[in-house]
Formats: sequence, structure tokens, C-alpha cells
Amino acid sequence: MPGLIGLGQSLALLEELGVANIDTHTTALSRYAIARLAALGLDVITPVDALGPIVTFRSPGDATATEQLVQRLAAQGVVVVKHLDAAGAAYIRLSFHCYNVTAEVDRFIEVYQHIIGEG
Repeated sequence: MPGLIGLGQSLALLEELGVANIDTHTTALSRYAIARLAALGLDVITPVDALGPIVTFRSPGDATATEQLVQRLAAQGVVVVKHLDAAGAAYIRLSFHCYNVTAEVDRFIEVYQHIIGEG
């Protein structure tokens, strides 16, 4: 029963915010994240002409180093996901929703740069 109540409240919130408004918000966050990542010289693979709530960029390390990076980010309260392509190249994925804000992108960049700078 609690799950059904939670689902009902979630659907009510989505309806109140409006799916189109959420899409506009998450697309703006994606554009902001892409700009910040590109400014660092990172290889963003998310196509800017088909933006959604997900931004993916090439990791500076291999799969093992990327997993360690993801874990170190998580230890700092920054949650991202590691992905591998068919050739085994590592990527990092940022995902956005209606509750995310640009300050969270800035925090990710700050923590990411700190961790990468440590080596």
C-alpha cells in the first residue's frame, strides 16, 4: 500500500510540474553540463541536437580507473555511472531530473577536478 501512495504522489508531482517543463529544465542542465565539461577539454559524446536528461563523456582512465573515480565521487556525495562501449572504452554518465540544479553540476565539476588533480 505505501508503494501505491508514493506512486500516486509522484504522478501528482509530475503532473503539477508538467512533463514539458521538466524536459525544458533537464535539457538546460544538460546544455550547462556539456559546456562545463567541454571547457575542461573533455570528450562529450552526448549529441547536442538530441539532448535529453543524460550527458556522457569519455573518462580519462581505463575501466578500472573509472570505477575507482566513480567510487571516489560517490564518497563525496556525487553520484554518476560508469559505462563501457563495445571496445571497452570507459565513459561517465550524468543524469538529471526535475530536482537537480546547476549548483550540482558545479559541485560535480569541482569534485571531479579535485580527484583528477590528485592523480
